[in-house]
Amino acid sequence: MPNTASLIKDGCRGNLQSTMPPVSPLAWNSIYTGVNPGKHGIFDFSTFEEDYSRRSINSRDRKATPFWKILNDHGISTGLFKLPFTYPVPEVDGFFISGFPAPGSGSESVYPDDLRKTVGRPADLLEDSHLISDGNFERLRDNLHHIVTYQTDMLLSCLESHDTDFVMTVYDGSDRIQHFFWKYMDSSHSRHDPSKFQDAIYRYYELFDRELGRILQRTSKNTNIVLISDHGFGPLESDINVEYYLSNNGYLEWKDKSQESSQKRSIVGNITWILWSAIKKTGAEEYVRSITPDNVYKYGKDLSSFKKSNYDWENTIAFFSTVSGQSIYINLESKFQEGSVETEEYDTIVDQLVQKFRSLTHPNTDKQLLDTVIRADEMYHGWATSEAPDIILNVSDRYAIVGGPSEHLLTKSTQHGRDRSGDHRMAGIFIAQGPAFNNNVSDILDFTVIDILPILLFVNDTPIPNHIDGSLPSNLFDQKYFDSKDILRTNKYGYFESDEHKWNNNEAQELEENLKDLGYLE
Repeated sequence: MPNTASLIKDGCRGNLQSTMPPVSPLAWNSIYTGVNPGKHGIFDFSTFEEDYSRRSINSRDRKATPFWKILNDHGISTGLFKLPFTYPVPEVDGFFISGFPAPGSGSESVYPDDLRKTVGRPADLLEDSHLISDGNFERLRDNLHHIVTYQTDMLLSCLESHDTDFVMTVYDGSDRIQHFFWKYMDSSHSRHDPSKFQDAIYRYYELFDRELGRILQRTSKNTNIVLISDHGFGPLESDINVEYYLSNNGYLEWKDKSQESSQKRSIVGNITWILWSAIKKTGAEEYVRSITPDNVYKYGKDLSSFKKSNYDWENTIAFFSTVSGQSIYINLESKFQEGSVETEEYDTIVDQLVQKFRSLTHPNTDKQLLDTVIRADEMYHGWATSEAPDIILNVSDRYAIVGGPSEHLLTKSTQHGRDRSGDHRMAGIFIAQGPAFNNNVSDILDFTVIDILPILLFVNDTPIPNHIDGSLPSNLFDQKYFDSKDILRTNKYGYFESDEHKWNNNEAQELEENLKDLGYLE
């Protein structure tokens, strides 16, 4: 990776600490806004409504001002390409192409409209998520490798017609490829398999570095460059079946109390989900529906999206959010239509569950399974904290938390029956190079994702909002550069609200399927 190495050699680097938990919906929105999730209000890929139905979040759920709004307000044009959690994209001074999650044919994924022919459908910029559920790892690897180059081609094409002062793009295939190919690379993994996929991750990073070089060729010596990740990565060995634990400890009740029956229902649901995905890909969904009795069709659809339909809500005290949410909800009467917990009981139950989860250990080794367990109202602060789940969980290394029925607390880490061998870590990367940055730092610096916004605004001579939680790390900058500039402040920004964006049925179903294929929903 010669281009990345050159940035480090002539610049500085650090660890970039993610949000708690270290998952992309929270982390990217904290990067965009400089605030903790209690202010931007994004806690997962989706949110639970009063009736327990799940609604996919979109960019208009964000409740804090993003950096591009501030830059544009102060005359800095922005080219934003494939940024996660930005659909539907706003109008900007420059251009904006949304990233994942977005409907494959989403009509609000590109601004301005004249770039639509340049970049094509949103689906062309995203990996084929069906390849994961299909278990076609060879095509998945090739698909992820292809998109690295294709993304750069499209970005550079946009810049040919819409050159901007500031450019940001996100190569998110690194996340997917490390989730599913880690064991092939890592000889220390218990399921290490030195097969034809051994170099899949290395090759991805080599391709990324080559594309980084193509982008750097467009820059001058006066360009400031920042390279970040929203979280880190490491090996994954076992899944913690959190709903098994909640059920066995009396906090969660199934309608069918037979674990065996629940397990069979879940297996049938997974099989039905794979079959339904195959039908969707052939475009035969409407035909299948036309020849299938309504009650059979509905049963198949319910099973294919089996999540919480087998809960006995009236006797359930607490439930798991999703794989991507890594949190626990209390079934409050004041929040959910079949809530079983009164407001006066809330603190007692939350504190009780926090202590139980903190004491959760491996049944054979007594190793702590959860690194952090904390109340959401102690973790987050701000105007959107009331919308957060109630307990935040963060696993110890080599574990992941999953939901759904299970007969065991710990099982081999899988997704749709496919081996999943890599997962997120708190420490991501930070690299900075350019006239603004200190190139004499020998130590590895430490930043958090909420520090990115003040860094970007300071370098672009725009005021830093007083409401943000991030700080401006002075040791990051060249001393002469830092001393020559005033740190501008403003009270103008803060709570940010857009008109609501409602998914249509086709968009909502497509997003749900993509999130399941990628493993963010059970």
